[in-house]
Amino acid sequence: MKITRRQLRRLIAEAKFTPSRPLDRDAMQIALGTHPSQLEKADLKSHPYYEEGKKDLFNLIETHADPRWGDANPGEHIDSIVSSGADFVSSVYAWSSSPDGKVDDPITADHVQLMLEDMLNAGYVTVSVNDLVLPTPEGNSWFWAI
Repeated sequence: MKITRRQLRRLIAEAKFTPSRPLDRDAMQIALGTHPSQLEKADLKSHPYYEEGKKDLFNLIETHADPRWGDANPGEHIDSIVSSGADFVSSVYAWSSSPDGKVDDPITADHVQLMLEDMLNAGYVTVSVNDLVLPTPEGNSWFWAI
């Protein structure tokens, strides 16, 4: 017996399909690359100054971790890096991108958090038990590489 497409569609529509467990829509969206958090990260990473901004943020972290600058406790707390990093990277970006310092697409704290996450995942920075962000030798090699 041959079944037409129309009959097959009707059979599928009438079938009572009950999955054995609930569908994990988040997992399916992540696998397909369409999860809202992934789309937001992709949007943040598409900023024209994102990659250069990571190097500027690393420079800020390295400066705060250098004991020659007179800090009693070398390193900066991760929350301070996020708040001051957005201003620092934005100022460098504004200075380098437009003569009048006005930028249409500024660097935000969300950008800095994602940059910091990328550097942590790559092993360029580490976070101490006191939540101080410190550069690693791999980060120094990456920063000074051409």
